[in-house]
Amino acid sequence: MTAEALPSWTGFLYAELKVDRARWVRMASMTVCATLLTTVFLVFRVPLPAYGAYVAVMASQRDAATSITMSIGAIVAAMVAIAFSILLYLVDIDEPALRLPAMAVVMFGAMYLSRTPRVGPLLFLTGFVLVVTQTLVDQIPDVETLTHLLLWLALVIFFACITVALVELIAGRTPSALFADGLKERREYVAARFSAKAAYAPAISVRELFTQSARLGPAALRRLAAILQLEQIASLRSGRQTDLSWQFLASRLTSAGAATGGAADAGNTVTENNDALLYRAALEAADQLENPGADVGAPLPPLPNQSSHVQSLRFAFKATAAAMLCYIIYSALDWGGIRTSIITCFFVALSSTGETVHKLSLRLTGALIGGVLAGLSIVFLFPVMDDIGGFVVLFASVTLLCVWVATASPLIAYAGLQMTFAFYLGVLQDTGPTDDLTVLRDRLVGIVLGNVAMSLAFSTLWPVSTLASVNAVLARVAHRQARLLQVGRPVAAADIVATAADLEDRRTPSLSLIMPLSRMVAWSNGWLQCQPLAAPAPGAAGRVEAIAQYLEGRTDNILQSRVADTDAPMPLNLAIDVLEQETMHAH
Repeated sequence: MTAEALPSWTGFLYAELKVDRARWVRMASMTVCATLLTTVFLVFRVPLPAYGAYVAVMASQRDAATSITMSIGAIVAAMVAIAFSILLYLVDIDEPALRLPAMAVVMFGAMYLSRTPRVGPLLFLTGFVLVVTQTLVDQIPDVETLTHLLLWLALVIFFACITVALVELIAGRTPSALFADGLKERREYVAARFSAKAAYAPAISVRELFTQSARLGPAALRRLAAILQLEQIASLRSGRQTDLSWQFLASRLTSAGAATGGAADAGNTVTENNDALLYRAALEAADQLENPGADVGAPLPPLPNQSSHVQSLRFAFKATAAAMLCYIIYSALDWGGIRTSIITCFFVALSSTGETVHKLSLRLTGALIGGVLAGLSIVFLFPVMDDIGGFVVLFASVTLLCVWVATASPLIAYAGLQMTFAFYLGVLQDTGPTDDLTVLRDRLVGIVLGNVAMSLAFSTLWPVSTLASVNAVLARVAHRQARLLQVGRPVAAADIVATAADLEDRRTPSLSLIMPLSRMVAWSNGWLQCQPLAAPAPGAAGRVEAIAQYLEGRTDNILQSRVADTDAPMPLNLAIDVLEQETMHAH
């Protein structure tokens, strides 16, 4: 993906599917975990082998710490959910009138609490397992058989998560290694931008690096903020001719700090203008990158979000309504094989209609590809396989293909997970491989039903457009910058990272606003970092705040105070002018 340009399809696919050593290791570990578990389950005829293999793929993350944490969380969530599900069976196994509202309440709570920081994913997974196990009553009404199946499910999940944790301890990347790799690729990206060369966007996201920096301490967060500050400055220089000073800075970044001497002399070639301000800010960020000192700014206190509670309630209600509709439909049709529609409703629900539809399309595409691979295997390959060895080779090969896609960026990674899920459910049933295409058909029909139900729910009940969702994030960025300009102090590392993460997540849906907003942020942060030159700029702060309120729909006039702030540098005023024009044009 070249800088400041939408990628062509070939460039996009190259960026998404290119494989480096770290990705190869991750793909291999995921394949080994899934294949090893499946082989053991097939040899000992353990029920539900497909779910164990899929849990192994889901729990394998980019670094060992996250993988182990997710594995432990999955074990806890599964055990708690299965225990509660068995208790609920004592009350509702013969009472569908009680089971349906109980499932609805559990799913509503799980979807609402999924937005809770830190423990949200754990509560979501607990609710998911609890609801899905409750749907098994319709297919297995015998209490003893059902209880045995749940205990097997607990065992399968336990061994899958333990296997992932052990493999990650041996071959997984540590948080420090992942963080170092992320900084290295961003160094190279910034250096290429400073040298006016084409550059591919970094593969490791800002949010991932922020997660790792939280594990590594304040110094890591400040280093991350420094490289993000350099990225912002590089974006301002895009397309401009480079001189000796910027070439020197680029070589300093690529040499990982080896060329720290002579920076001041090289900087003398920069003329005394706005470019000098940028270069000074870049040098300070480069120094902070190599030797992170104390944070020069205090993080801004969070703004109260009164609508968050209401939005979470609506989100939970829509997802619950879609899932219960699917349950009622397949129960009325007595077609229990399509209960994957419930799973679909859980895992494709997102905040806005556009995001949900995007994830639905990934699920459909991935399920279709995985289903086709499973169908071809059943029809053409299974009849010529004489022992488990041939199946293991086939299973490992298809798993490697699926995790190749699943380890890409969030734009397409979910499709890889769905390829894996559809293939596993298609070729593994009960305690081993199958030659029955009926289950595969039912799984795909269930996915389609869940997609349709979610589309109806999110497009008719309090629909939230993608544009509104994007505007909310952009407004948050504008609010943050307005507050920084109002106080006129250096930007804290946490605020730099938060802004970069917001802008990175919403790059494609609203590119016409992202670019001028990014330039305004870059000039604002660069100027505020250059102490003692920086000072409060109430005029610029007021204009940026008006833009934020306009994006939120709280005002219809952002031009009433369009006067250049003499306390702010001229490029910042010009960047605000452009942002005002683009905001008015986009709306």
